[in-house]
Amino acid sequence: MSKQGQPNHDHRRSQPELDLLFDCARTELDAAHIDRLRQRLAGAIDWAWLLAAAEGHGVLPLLYQHLNCHNPEAVPAPVLAELRRRFQANAMRNLAMTRELLSLLDRFEPAGIMAIPYKGPALAASAYGNLALRQFVDLDILVRPRDVLRAKRLIMAQGYRPRLELNDTQEAMLLQANHQYSFWHPERQVYLELQWGFTRKYLSFDFDLAALWQRRTTISLGGRTVAALSPEDRLLILCVHGAKHFWARLGWISDIAAQLRTEPNLAWDAIIAQARQLGSERILYLGLGLAGHYLDAPLPPALARTVTASPDVQALIRQVHRHYLTGSDPAAAEWPEPAYRHRLQLQMRERLRDKVSYCVRLALAPTEAEQMTWPLPPGLSFVHNLFRPLRLVRKYGFPPNGVSNGVGSKE
Repeated sequence: MSKQGQPNHDHRRSQPELDLLFDCARTELDAAHIDRLRQRLAGAIDWAWLLAAAEGHGVLPLLYQHLNCHNPEAVPAPVLAELRRRFQANAMRNLAMTRELLSLLDRFEPAGIMAIPYKGPALAASAYGNLALRQFVDLDILVRPRDVLRAKRLIMAQGYRPRLELNDTQEAMLLQANHQYSFWHPERQVYLELQWGFTRKYLSFDFDLAALWQRRTTISLGGRTVAALSPEDRLLILCVHGAKHFWARLGWISDIAAQLRTEPNLAWDAIIAQARQLGSERILYLGLGLAGHYLDAPLPPALARTVTASPDVQALIRQVHRHYLTGSDPAAAEWPEPAYRHRLQLQMRERLRDKVSYCVRLALAPTEAEQMTWPLPPGLSFVHNLFRPLRLVRKYGFPPNGVSNGVGSKE
């Protein structure tokens, strides 16, 4: 970041590498895209940047698949060999993660713990149709709130350890204020997120989890039938997840596009109704707009017109492109000021009450780190809410609207 507060764009690229990345970040290429791909490969390519961008944005398997299938002779042999090595390593890792997931589900079922795997292997299988075509680094398992502690005990019996060592008071605070419990298996090198919701409370996405469980369906994963989110719920949750992280990775847009191609007969009225109820219509349209704009994802014509005609959605698409989608490393994205991310979150919400709720909850709700650093008995947990605004003023020197720049920030 420069002293004038302007972002440093050294890690960014324009055409032709960026166009090549967008061309390949999809599960299917039609004849026109294949011709365009070959034309781009005829020019000079910064291969080091392209590989770093594909890895950082979570689309390296798709890049390798399309280059290897459609024009491998245009790729320098060492580059293609390195792409193949990374593709195969990702595929082997994904298979091992899938086996681990199925093993955990086998232990949940006889204990009467209902579990829905989502993202990770489940999304690779349901949206991509191929475990090798998606990059993921952890396992996400959704359970009902009442089953979290029983699931935790079963997970720990398999050698997993919490990423944070918590006493009983801290654990109670985590279960009350957060939506996930993070674990790590040191021997198997597996991260696991045990979840009972989808976002932290300050983001104000109050999903009807009971209805979501009732709408669950099944998918085939590793030759087994496992529980899954309904396609409609999955799409909306993917849009919320991308918005939560400001669509910093192209791979999250690829997830949306892959699902839209795999599920052509979605119940759009139900999706839009749920998004409207949650105050997340703009977030839904932003996810769909990004997938349509960059990856030609198919949308019903009327819905595509709605997305295109929304000045708010189009402005958000431009912001996402400018700040995140032009870099090789999503974690390197920089912002003109700390408050930018919060303003962007507010711009993604259409209802005033959600904007107000976001600000109030952000100002008062303690972070996980704060709760762990200053543990209090459950009866005194309200003290965190009193001191949170003071901590933010001390940290930033202004009212609580700032946050650190990292993509993985806790706040």
